[in-house]
Amino acid sequence: MMDSINDEIKIPEELAKEVPVSDYTDKMSDLIPKISKFGAVIINKDDEVMGIIDKKAIEKIDLEIPRSLSAERFVVRTPKVNDQTALSDIIMYFYKSHSIALPYMVKGKVSKIIDRITLFKILLSRSDIKDVLVKDIMSTPMAVIDSKTDIAKAKKVMEDENMSTLGVLDDGKFYGIITSEDIINNVVIKERSPAIENNKYSPSNIPVKDYVNTNPVMIKESGSVQDSVRLMVENENKPIVVTSGSQPIGIVTSTDILEYLTSNKKEVSPSILISGLDESTYIYEDEILSEIKNFSYKISKIKDIGIRYISATIKRIGKSQYEVRMKLLSEKYGSLQVNYSDYRLERTLSEALEKLNDQILKAKEKSENVKDYFKEI
Repeated sequence: MMDSINDEIKIPEELAKEVPVSDYTDKMSDLIPKISKFGAVIINKDDEVMGIIDKKAIEKIDLEIPRSLSAERFVVRTPKVNDQTALSDIIMYFYKSHSIALPYMVKGKVSKIIDRITLFKILLSRSDIKDVLVKDIMSTPMAVIDSKTDIAKAKKVMEDENMSTLGVLDDGKFYGIITSEDIINNVVIKERSPAIENNKYSPSNIPVKDYVNTNPVMIKESGSVQDSVRLMVENENKPIVVTSGSQPIGIVTSTDILEYLTSNKKEVSPSILISGLDESTYIYEDEILSEIKNFSYKISKIKDIGIRYISATIKRIGKSQYEVRMKLLSEKYGSLQVNYSDYRLERTLSEALEKLNDQILKAKEKSENVKDYFKEI
């Protein structure tokens, strides 16, 4: 188990990165090249920091975004940090905001950011991560698509599965991966380029195979979380394919790592993590927490399940539809997760928990069948 993060650790100004500062009325077509170059831009409104727009935030952009859309629609409102903010709080801010950068304040002004890579470098240098296996925190199973699938459909699958990385198959065999960042860099950003801005352009004409990463970063399921953090630092926050033998079985992203680190900070057991709430759903946080606590009490009756944490990621789709991603890390059954979308948040959460309960029962049944098999032998 990982030791608790040392709250005495702070991030000095020297590690923060200078980025452009823009106004909330600026057009996204003008900001996208800056975001591509710097990773994020800071957005001001009436000379006050409104938030940031980073590469992760622009995943919400449609592939054929109108040029007239302003920055305001894509701003992520994140807490501001400084050289006095505790490392454990910074980890929590990254996790709850889903952003890859946080505004960094110096002498009352914000023109810098701290990104996830900087955070992970500090964690490595401080040896705050111990030997927890990647198979216990990975996202599994890996969603896959065929290499002939077009980019527009690939982005739709990412949205439906609430995943930023997809496995790609070619003739039924694992061929590589494609990420939302690949789509942003190669399609969304390049589509703004005059060189290919013509009537023939369409995301539905571009096959995934054109942009697939055929040599993704990989780690064995027996590898440690510390190893995965080191690989992310070395490969600029790229997702890591987890393998069993030669077969891919899951994905580890920086969000998976942040989720684990945040759960480790919690003083209650099991930890319950809620993220993705926006201005219209924050008012339901207590109700969501209460329902997950009741669910936790119910499933804790299953012998030796050993719940490390339960997380709920809430995503609002349009005006009245919601998507809930539930993940449970069990000492006995490893990582179990489900996605469910529906109308009305209360119903969506309830159905997602019911599906997670089904996953737990299936894992329990599978475990008991294995035990019976070895008894017969």
